[in-house]
Amino acid sequence: MHGRQKTEASQAAQPARFGGRMRELRVEQGLTLAQLHELTHVSKSHLGNLESGSRHPSKEIAVPIDKALGANGELVELASQAPRRVRGQHRARPAQLPAVHHFVGRTHQLGLLHQARADGTTLITIDGPAGAGKTALAVRWAHDIARDFPDGTLYADLRGYAVDQPAEPVVVLGRMLNSIGIGPAHLPANLDERTALFRTQLEGTRTLIVLDNAAAAEQVRPLLPGAPTCLVVVTSRSRLSGLTVRDGAVRVTLTPMSLSDALVLLRRMIGARVDEEPDAASMLAHRCGLLPLTLRIAAERAALQSSTTLADLAEQLSSAQSRLDLLATDDDSSAARVVLSWSYKALPTDTARAFRLIGVHPGDDITVPAAAALVGISQNAARRQLEALAAIHLLEPTAADRYGIHDLVRAYASDRASAHEPEAERHAAMRRIVAFYLHSAHAAAQLLWPHRTLPPLPDPAPASHPLTFTTKHEAMQWCEAELRTLAAVTVAGTRRALDEAVFLPVVLNDFLFHRHAWQLWKPAVQEAAHLAESARHDHAHAALVNALGNACLDLQQPQEALASYQQALQIRRSLGDLGGQAWSLLGVGRTYDVLGDHGEASRCLADARRMFASVDDQWGYAITTSYRADACRDRGQVEEALGHVKKALEAFELIGERQSAGCALTKMAAIELERDRANTGQAIDALSRAHAAFTDSGDLWGQADTLRRLGQLHLDLGDPEKAHECLSAAAELLSDVTEPSAAQLRHRLLDTLRETQAVPLQPTPREAT
Repeated sequence: MHGRQKTEASQAAQPARFGGRMRELRVEQGLTLAQLHELTHVSKSHLGNLESGSRHPSKEIAVPIDKALGANGELVELASQAPRRVRGQHRARPAQLPAVHHFVGRTHQLGLLHQARADGTTLITIDGPAGAGKTALAVRWAHDIARDFPDGTLYADLRGYAVDQPAEPVVVLGRMLNSIGIGPAHLPANLDERTALFRTQLEGTRTLIVLDNAAAAEQVRPLLPGAPTCLVVVTSRSRLSGLTVRDGAVRVTLTPMSLSDALVLLRRMIGARVDEEPDAASMLAHRCGLLPLTLRIAAERAALQSSTTLADLAEQLSSAQSRLDLLATDDDSSAARVVLSWSYKALPTDTARAFRLIGVHPGDDITVPAAAALVGISQNAARRQLEALAAIHLLEPTAADRYGIHDLVRAYASDRASAHEPEAERHAAMRRIVAFYLHSAHAAAQLLWPHRTLPPLPDPAPASHPLTFTTKHEAMQWCEAELRTLAAVTVAGTRRALDEAVFLPVVLNDFLFHRHAWQLWKPAVQEAAHLAESARHDHAHAALVNALGNACLDLQQPQEALASYQQALQIRRSLGDLGGQAWSLLGVGRTYDVLGDHGEASRCLADARRMFASVDDQWGYAITTSYRADACRDRGQVEEALGHVKKALEAFELIGERQSAGCALTKMAAIELERDRANTGQAIDALSRAHAAFTDSGDLWGQADTLRRLGQLHLDLGDPEKAHECLSAAAELLSDVTEPSAAQLRHRLLDTLRETQAVPLQPTPREAT
């Protein structure tokens, strides 16, 4: 046998020697592959490949196997003798990794990368949105493990989202082959032959390859070596699902940084100013989207403007559009706008149009049905477009058929819409989306409050595809999930003078009344009221002014509430609207009661009841009766109050109004305790029934509030364990609600929970982050 043949035979035998000895030791100890997997945390399939000799042992894999089998270093020695072979000529040892500066955090993702390697993975993809630091993570980790790849490290920027064309695999292969010693004269001309040569040269070597900024799996696949001893790390804005499915890649997704890591990054770049202005630094980090790219740009801006406070810089970035303009550098390639453009310019025509029109949508997230209405396409087509945008992280899936959009990305989408969508098309898109939400809200309100007479609506815009609902729970869930978006759409629609926007808060009146989300909704109702007045939608105007009375009363602004109710009453009198007058008189009576004029409150409530009776509105009559109970309580007439609330409850039960019944039962519990503090049994029973009523009607807020009252009552009774149970359940109900009033209630609940000290309270993952 010639010398070269002997060398190659020896190299081929090396994995077999390791695998054979490993199998001997395992059998001697009576271990199965599954048991060895439990001891080493190396996958069972990879252990089998090592024993068969089809996989080359690496030192980091050999160490736990050697320890588990008591080999006293024998297996580690065999692994360390793994050959580094050269085919036919001198092979260079490349060291191409770029430097990484100011790398912070990413502990979880680094752990995932190490675990994937320990499991024998030879292909890893890192995906995430633009500016998230994918390259920095890949290169930092590659530097950490480079010592375990003695045959060198290759790095290639595939330019998947560059302004010009992505790098051609045939060109990338030529450069990498040249880096390992293959001169131009020996390079094949076509892609397949270069791929074959590349795999031949890397066979049996330990080489680390970082392929940065890939556009698609097809661009990466020709660059993959066949050697099981090599490791390839690919970064992309796309999920590269093809590499996961066909090539066995392990996928690691990069999200924005945690606030604490973002502050560490800012501190490294601008020093003590972060600690001198902690609140402003946190605001600055959030306005940079917690993305390393934009954080570095902002830090550079802060360093150049040393006389500018961080608070001033955060204020400069207060609007998403200004962030696109200000988060730029002298190097255009790192400007936020340019980086986003790389993803946008790679989109197909129809997906690019969908992205632009999403910039017209005012909400923080968007559902598949809403996107279908916005773009004017079918739901199936909308789902495909949203999935395509999510695949490159221009959107992020947040729940089933729901996608979030970062405000920087939305600002860029809006910028593209202004540049490339005619004003008529942007207006039509806004009209479709307002019509979608209006008619969907109308369907929800009809189901939730069937006793409310809703205003007639304009016909839905073509292709608006409004939703329908089959259960109250489904309708209430939709209202709750879309609470913020509905407010934003109302404001955006009124500013475009769309009549449909005027009616959105009118249709949602009862939801807003029960939900108390006025910090969010009061400005939207005010804008709608102004448009309704100027457009002479008189009935809608009266309803909106009345809703402003509800808002002011909930926000403890009784004088403003009284003025609004009286204005609504005056408009409704001029319209001859008796039912509307009754609702406004109800508001006036409630406000007088809050102001301490209980006599005037009783007179107004009595007049409201007579008006409700005259128009045969049993629901309004029962609600007014319930509020008469409040007026009696405030005058110290507890027995009369109990009588009124019982009558109201009977009426609600008779007409099947479970949510209103829950409100009446909550009042009944308070009155029972006011009658006699010993009536705790009756109060607990009433609150339990109220919770059941709110559950039946799908009222999340009502359930949480009732559980809060039960918890406080059990706390007063000296039963902290039961109190903790109720308060924990209430807090959990609101765990996904970010609207301000709900968030405040959740914080109060958690504070009370901590005070009970019945059970140590552990932060939820959401709070911990």
